[in-house]
Amino acid sequence: KVADICSGSGTFLINASLNVPDATYRGVEINTEMCSVSRAKTEYVSGNIEIEQKDAFFLLKENPVENYSKIFSNYPFGLRMKNLNEASHIIEEMMIKYPGASKATSSDWLFNVLLMNLLSKNGKAVSIMTNGSTWNELDTGMRKSFVENGYIESIILLPAKMFQFTSIPTTMIVLSHNNTSGVRIVDTTKHCIEGRRINEFSKQNIEEILNSLSDDTDYSRFISLKELRENNYSLSLNRYLSQEVNVSYPVQFAEAIKKITRGAQLSAAQLDQLVSDAPTDVQYLMLANIKDGIIGDDLPYLQAFDEKLEKYCIKSNNLIISKNGYPYKVAVASVKERTRIIGNGNMYIIELDEEKANPYYIKAFFESEQGIAALKSITVGATIQSIGVDSLKKLIIPLPPIEDQMKIAERYQVTLDEILLLQLKIERAKSRLKNAFDEEVRIDV
Repeated sequence: KVADICSGSGTFLINASLNVPDATYRGVEINTEMCSVSRAKTEYVSGNIEIEQKDAFFLLKENPVENYSKIFSNYPFGLRMKNLNEASHIIEEMMIKYPGASKATSSDWLFNVLLMNLLSKNGKAVSIMTNGSTWNELDTGMRKSFVENGYIESIILLPAKMFQFTSIPTTMIVLSHNNTSGVRIVDTTKHCIEGRRINEFSKQNIEEILNSLSDDTDYSRFISLKELRENNYSLSLNRYLSQEVNVSYPVQFAEAIKKITRGAQLSAAQLDQLVSDAPTDVQYLMLANIKDGIIGDDLPYLQAFDEKLEKYCIKSNNLIISKNGYPYKVAVASVKERTRIIGNGNMYIIELDEEKANPYYIKAFFESEQGIAALKSITVGATIQSIGVDSLKKLIIPLPPIEDQMKIAERYQVTLDEILLLQLKIERAKSRLKNAFDEEVRIDV
């Protein structure tokens, strides 16, 4: 029994039926036009293909729910739970057993949960998903649930331009049961026939990819459950490769740096003596003050400024990178006039040559999967993981023309401003919550 969830024009079902005519096939497609096209096409090919127009999530309301031995799905990208209309209540019920689920969960994982609910005990499902969902922080909880439950057999990173509807690289995920020891990850992005408009796999490419699903190669690795846990359940092969990460416009990071220093190595006792309860013009930045890549406004104040600490002062647009404790924190500083901020010894304070490198572009890179993998490649230490200053300077980063950097930096800053605005709204809402009782009492009086 074979199902194609979001079956489109029926291409997969027709090809599968021609190859294996003895199976039964069911396609589910919500789009009226696509459903009509696929029905017309399949009538001329096979009598064992059923095409049904419905929201795929309503399959879970069938009694009994069908289980399939093989499932394929090239589902839509970029949906959110709120966009799934009538099916949203089904999805909410479906996601209860996944601790990492939320209303912000990527639709890729919503569909993958659906596939696992429709898959037989010994079956196998294959779907096409976005690359970001395999490593972004938003979906960490869902990846954890799938990995820990043994649902992910393998991940295959596909080349760009494999599909007519999008030129972006995508990922094929293979789902099944009892994959409790780890996940096989394969990167096929360089193993295809490149065309002007679309890339394709040759028969040789396909044979090599199939072989790499059982053996480690230059572009394939089996990642143990332990490694996955240590890397926030990232399903990107770059995260686990020890060699240098391949980037465009490669330069050593040192070429973009004017000055790099470590923060002041003050002991807890020294800091206690310097801390002031009243506001002053001197503040102290610790790693705990950096949350989600943003430096908080509540930095501790210091009583007086010691001239010996001048070299540890942070300037506006300085890049901050934590020295210890993978995953590393990255931030761009913004310092008010007549204010001095001293950095903690667990961070690098980097003054960039802004004619060559935009700070927000560099921050965006180090927060990307490529950047995370790059920092991880120079990480040393088993118990306390850290990066050395020489390794950081020699790290290869992509440094395109400053005009190209500005485009990425502007997009990043717009999104950052949205986050800061939302955080402000949350703080105001929290304040209203705390004052709700007192406001009611004053009204009654």
